[in-house]
Amino acid sequence: MPYHVNSDREHDGEGAGLFQVTIDVKTGIVTKVIVIKSTDSSTLDHNAVAALREWRWKPGTWRQVDIPVVFGR
Repeated sequence: MPYHVNSDREHDGEGAGLFQVTIDVKTGIVTKVIVIKSTDSSTLDHNAVAALREWRWKPGTWRQVDIPVVFGR
């Protein structure tokens, strides 16, 4: 669930980051997401990680993927 805190207001809901997703090859389920480059907003980073953990991949395809995420208006 998205949330916003006062400390992130200076970013105005915008930012870009890079996230590394680790995938269970047998099931296609995301097992880990790490922040490679922060959006400079802990709220946006948290929301990106939470969303990427919900993704599902075709089994037997990828083990690890770097994904750019852009938040904007």
